Amino acid sequence: MSKRRIPFSTLALAVGGVLRKERRSRNLTQHDVAEAVGVKQAHWSKIERGLTALNVRQLALAAGMLGIRPSDVICAAEADIMWQLARGHGV
Repeated sequence: MSKRRIPFSTLALAVGGVLRKERRSRNLTQHDVAEAVGVKQAHWSKIERGLTALNVRQLALAAGMLGIRPSDVICAAEADIMWQLARGHGV
């Protein structure tokens, strides 16, 4: 794995994208996940768009709701970032 430092905002965006993809693949609404996590739908929308980062508790609750592990979310987000870097896209 690259030792390149990934900006926090890029990681938040990638994590949000993974959560959005997983939510949509299960035909869940933002409201469904937001309720499970304990935030308003508007806040969850910001998380999925990478405008707001979620905390570890929220990540665990969201992952549980989606039937995946929190580490799966982080690994998928990191893989997405590395894929973009490999193709010359900046982060």
